[in-house]
Amino acid sequence: LCQAIAGGNTPPELSVKLIAISVIIIVTLVNVYSLKLTAMIINILSVAKLLALGFIIILGIWQLIEGENTKNFTNAFEGTTSSTGDIALGFYSVLWAYSG
Repeated sequence: LCQAIAGGNTPPELSVKLIAISVIIIVTLVNVYSLKLTAMIINILSVAKLLALGFIIILGIWQLIEGENTKNFTNAFEGTTSSTGDIALGFYSVLWAYSG
């Protein structure tokens, strides 16, 4: 939003922070005013998010069906291994990465 207002240039940091603060204040005031209104807004935003995600998935499937954009999937698993020890090590490494 700030970048669009700034004409495609990097927006000033102050304007980004002011918009963020404004959105936080508006959300807080709506939450204080009515929990039912807050729940309705959350439901609307959740549906919008799922619709956007579904749209992206459908476009991706459509691109795969056309077959023109599948060059990145050629030999997609080349150089990988199916060793159970390597897979277990990968899962263990991921657990440590998200340990927090």
